[in-house]
Amino acid sequence: MPKVSIATAVYRREALAARSALRMIGDAVEELFGPVASLESEEGTIRRGGPQYHHRAEGIVLALQRVAEHQADLERQLAALRPKAS
Repeated sequence: MPKVSIATAVYRREALAARSALRMIGDAVEELFGPVASLESEEGTIRRGGPQYHHRAEGIVLALQRVAEHQADLERQLAALRPKAS
């Protein structure tokens, strides 16, 4: 078995931790916001841009932007239903 340098071993460990963290964040976004977030799958992320972590992060950011837009739409609709002050 070939020897792995300490730097390579540390990189691999950190890469796995980063992937795990992004997966946990993505799972939380899906659980908290459901279909409103419309978070793409990891496979979708790979098809869209690639397997790099920043591509997954971009997908999470887009999902959170959809949630914010949905919230703003709901607030506008609610404001339109409120009676006008005289």
